Amino acid sequence: MIKENSLRKSFCLIFFSLFASLFSVATAQQMGKTEITKWQDGKTAAVSITYDDGSSNQFKTALPIMERMKLPATFFVITGPVKGSVYPPKFVGRPVKKRKED
Repeated sequence: MIKENSLRKSFCLIFFSLFASLFSVATAQQMGKTEITKWQDGKTAAVSITYDDGSSNQFKTALPIMERMKLPATFFVITGPVKGSVYPPKFVGRPVKKRKED
């Protein structure tokens, strides 16, 4: 099992390296245009953790770890077929109730 401290360090390394790469692109594009702003509520930084496609492992494995670490995250779930995808959706969840015809 992954230890929470090593998981937290891994998250931090990934996000800081992403931030650094984004910052270097932004500074190259802005060419000396700098704007200094403050984070909301006096915070020093922000990170968004997102999970795509709603796989069951995200909810069975990642969510309990995130909750233990008190880290918020956003889960993006596919709600229907994706046109042109070679991978058909697999329904995972409670059965859908059929509507009575009027």
